[in-house]
Amino acid sequence: MNMVYNKISSFFSYFTQAKAFVSTIILAKVDRIILGDVMKKIIIALSFLMFIVSYSTFSFQVNAKEPDNDMVRYALIRSLSPSIDKALTEIYKDATEGIPSWAGWDTEIVNIKQLYGIGGAYDVKVRVHPYYGPHIGYGIDEITVRVDASGQQLIEYKHIQDV
Repeated sequence: MNMVYNKISSFFSYFTQAKAFVSTIILAKVDRIILGDVMKKIIIALSFLMFIVSYSTFSFQVNAKEPDNDMVRYALIRSLSPSIDKALTEIYKDATEGIPSWAGWDTEIVNIKQLYGIGGAYDVKVRVHPYYGPHIGYGIDEITVRVDASGQQLIEYKHIQDV
């Protein structure tokens, strides 16, 4: 009788352990399914958030750079105005209308040549469209100005064409 009791007890013990094992597996699968759905939602939300943040940052950077380039270009042209005025005075000294005016917005930077490395001198060539009165064009002129630590120096100027 003791032996039968031990076998029955052993069977129930084994059955209880198997039942606990199976319930653990079922709970783990249920947790994984539930956790999987939650994880999918979290990953989708984070991906969407990263897309929006990167898109808005990128568009802000593009918009921030464009005005800065124009502003630097206009500042450089305006800083060369004493030399540009001097060159136009020389080019149009015999003109009957007098010395023409010019506008920074209608002046192009043709090239900038670096002479002695970073921080050294630069030769800046600009193309100016001078005008008389209410913006009546007179011609196109190219002017080269050397800019260094001591200031600026007019290097070359030439009248390219009449308008």
